[in-house]
Amino acid sequence: MPSISYPLVPPLEHTPDLELLQWRFILCSLRDYNADIVSFEQEYSTYHQAKIIHRFNDQDGRHRQQCITTNHYLHLRTAMDYYFDKEKFFMRPEFAIKGLVAIGGDLSVERLRFAYSHGIFPWYEEGEPIQWWCPMERFIIRPENIHISRSMKKYLKKNEIRTEVNRDFSDTMHRCRIKREFAEGTWITSDMEKAYARLASEGMAFSVDAFVDGEIAGGLYGVNLGRCFFGESMFSDKENGSKIALIALAHLLERRSYLMIDCQFHTDHLERMGGEGIDYEEYMKLLEAGLDGER
Repeated sequence: MPSISYPLVPPLEHTPDLELLQWRFILCSLRDYNADIVSFEQEYSTYHQAKIIHRFNDQDGRHRQQCITTNHYLHLRTAMDYYFDKEKFFMRPEFAIKGLVAIGGDLSVERLRFAYSHGIFPWYEEGEPIQWWCPMERFIIRPENIHISRSMKKYLKKNEIRTEVNRDFSDTMHRCRIKREFAEGTWITSDMEKAYARLASEGMAFSVDAFVDGEIAGGLYGVNLGRCFFGESMFSDKENGSKIALIALAHLLERRSYLMIDCQFHTDHLERMGGEGIDYEEYMKLLEAGLDGER
């Protein structure tokens, strides 16, 4: 029988979201162990007992099933080392499986603010439980490094260009959703649209739209905390629409001394626009400097 360590979450004064608690336990416990989870049971008793059942193959290739029962208080010190905050339930990214730090929970303003302030963001599809990610390799654009190609400079001179911040945040986000939904699928769910609209209403998100010759050409939206902007999505209805919006965003943020536009993942398009890859350590230093005590 393999030897497995099962650090658990600390007991709380109030009952946490059960689904998120279950998945956090599973991910934390089995991060380095290949197991097929069959069931998980959690009961809040005096000792906060937890039980997990999983399948595995023994050395002879035979299928086995194992049940492990343990107590929270035995692993409290170990468990605390795995999380940023005992009330938010996010695993430390360095222990996560391919950047997945939690499953479940909600999209409340408080939780989203906490997540983004620690480099974590939700990313999932309609009908799935909320999935929270924190990749160890990040891709950013430093506002002062935005690249405008020669062809783009000619395009900007040739056409009548106008940009607008927060023209209609919800509409911009929905346009991003529709464009992706029909092309390649989207992570912008109905619940996310509502949640980010709440962020925008509290000044923690904004949108930028670009107009070419009087018609809307493209736009983008993202989360705004301190001197960091976390880009979420963009759309183009006309040639160069999203590029113009990104250039306008970078110039706006540069004037306000922002440190980065977090692009989350690498794309060739963003690299051509001045993006660069950085590791998690450098990313967190930028993030901490940009938030400057706002966590």
